[in-house]
Amino acid sequence: MPGYNQWVTSLCRRAAFRPRFVQSADSLAQLLLTIVAENAVALLPEFAARTSTPSVVFRPVRNPRAKAEVVVAWQRGKLAEPVRSFLGGLPQPKR
Repeated sequence: MPGYNQWVTSLCRRAAFRPRFVQSADSLAQLLLTIVAENAVALLPEFAARTSTPSVVFRPVRNPRAKAEVVVAWQRGKLAEPVRSFLGGLPQPKR
């Protein structure tokens, strides 16, 4: 996500520390393994806390600025069943 590291850095500075970005991960599984292997810390979406990962502790971030908007995009007219199921599990937009 463009600007993600800058956003994380600004959140951390408000909390009086400076993060050091040492590695990026291509998947949640890889990131959780890195947390364990490297004794690292990561900011993750809330759904990640539902995973059962030995040796990993999840804590909510209480700073209201630490919320990110996420949007879903798909090709009009080509809504495959897995995409339809995924969309059905998302909250509906407020109108």
